[in-house]
Amino acid sequence: RAVGPSPPAAPASEGLPPRSSGAEGAGAPGEAEDGAGRAEAGASEVRAAPMIVSAARSVGPEVATPHFDGFAVLDFEATCDDGVRVKPQEVIEFPIVLVDARSGAVVDEFRTYVRPVHHPRLTAFCTKLTGIQQGWVDEAPAWSEALAQAQETHN
Repeated sequence: RAVGPSPPAAPASEGLPPRSSGAEGAGAPGEAEDGAGRAEAGASEVRAAPMIVSAARSVGPEVATPHFDGFAVLDFEATCDDGVRVKPQEVIEFPIVLVDARSGAVVDEFRTYVRPVHHPRLTAFCTKLTGIQQGWVDEAPAWSEALAQAQETHN
């Protein structure tokens, strides 16, 4: 599978009604609150919750100031089988996408397949689930070399 940029995430409030501009507890007619400013189930309107951003300091319902310049997003694929726990599970795809924390833009990408050593033959289930072919991992570096390549690329 190719690793590439994902479509931009929708803003946290997209599709939700705006927050009430009145005092806390002064919701729309017919809206009941539970005392903590949350609309009860069955209420006629729902208020947008403040946006939650990992590793960021919230400065308002729609804005967050990141504490980091960027994030490394990893999405490993590993050896697997249907209904059986593979021990040890081994990484067979090692992708990294670097993302700018302020803009959300993809800054850089790295990907390599990884040759499993404990379970060198992929199961039919694993190939179907991940889309990773046996020949790809047969030609791939072992974990230690793949990790060294990733470190060299992103140092």
